[in-house]
Amino acid sequence: MRSFLRDAPLTAFLLALVGLVYYLLDASGGSENPATLARFGAMNRTLAGEGGAWRYLAACFVHIGILHVVLNSLVLFQVGRFAEGIYGSGRFLAVYLAAGAAGNVASQFSHGAGTLSGGASGALFGLAGLILAAALRFRRTSPIDLGAAARSLVPLVVISLALGWSLPFVDNAAHLGGLAAGSLLGLLSPPLAPGARRWSAGQIGLVALGIAALAASAIFGYREATVTEEPAAGPETAEPAAGPDTDESPDDVADAADSMIVDLFNDYVNRDRVPAARDLDKLRRMKDRVAAASGRNPGEETGRDLQEFGKILALLEQAFDALAAGEKEDFEKIRKEILARHRALAELRRRR
Repeated sequence: MRSFLRDAPLTAFLLALVGLVYYLLDASGGSENPATLARFGAMNRTLAGEGGAWRYLAACFVHIGILHVVLNSLVLFQVGRFAEGIYGSGRFLAVYLAAGAAGNVASQFSHGAGTLSGGASGALFGLAGLILAAALRFRRTSPIDLGAAARSLVPLVVISLALGWSLPFVDNAAHLGGLAAGSLLGLLSPPLAPGARRWSAGQIGLVALGIAALAASAIFGYREATVTEEPAAGPETAEPAAGPDTDESPDDVADAADSMIVDLFNDYVNRDRVPAARDLDKLRRMKDRVAAASGRNPGEETGRDLQEFGKILALLEQAFDALAAGEKEDFEKIRKEILARHRALAELRRRR
């Protein structure tokens, strides 16, 4: 263990960071919960385009499920320490981050606006590409046997890509984007010569920049994950808290639920977009308000309205989960059901 920490300190740091993020993710709502993933920085085209550029780095540390994080950690331990050993910590981190970001760029162009993705796979494929390309160009001049490393990596890369084409939940676009970026850097950058300094001034700068970028990603992700809804003052954003002691009348809650359903449907469902974290929180709070109002002895008609609004709000949440998981058929079915239920309820309320 001491030799590992001495010879590959950044690989050890990245492994610890991946584990920490997974622990926080799992403790904050589950590593397969779309809303939690979105808050912690999972890659999504819509969210990245709305001031979420930090996701290009943060998504490299967000893993979906225990198997995902375990497999990627094992590969990082094996490939990372080898790449760091022959390239030095500075260039290793630069390639890791560049390939991870490139993989996420490729991922966002290959998926729908509602898909969430994450993981270190793009960065790991970048390290594999780095070693494979270096073996092609520098195998005769390098004092290290790059050929043996390349021969062991080729089957891993081929099998991983083949699985990616056959399994719908594997993000091959991120794999290919990372592989391309790492390969390009491998063609341009020879391994360290024996006895060469592992840390030049430029490399120290790259590491400092990388750590700053990681810290910025963590800060932005933490803010998103822990934000409590505190809307700006104004009647259009004020939302009374749900609870048995609230002064809201059941009729007012029904009207507020109706308005929110229309807004969420038009802004997100009709555009195939995953809601921002704040809007997901609003949706859940509205469900609580509807449930509380239903228990305050509303009239018969209002009680039926509240019951139906509660069902529609639950369907909206299911629709967003399906959209984030890339389950397009389920999303379309839920969309149609929401539309039919809301139209029927709106017509019933209009006739009163």
